[in-house]
Amino acid sequence: MVARPNKPEPRWYLRDGDHVDGPHPQSRLLQWHAEGRLSDSVLLSRDGQKWQRVRWPSRTARRQS
Repeated sequence: MVARPNKPEPRWYLRDGDHVDGPHPQSRLLQWHAEGRLSDSVLLSRDGQKWQRVRWPSRTARRQS
């Protein structure tokens, strides 16, 4: 049996107004949002060129889990 390496975590660029940062692992962005460090209006991009709005999981739902 051949062991398969774990699939790398998706990484995203973050844009908030004119500020662009990243790429960051998806888990870090979810954590920052859960902590209230990211606004609901930030945009994400895999390549730093094409931006999309984010549908964040509910902060209250994440706190209860």
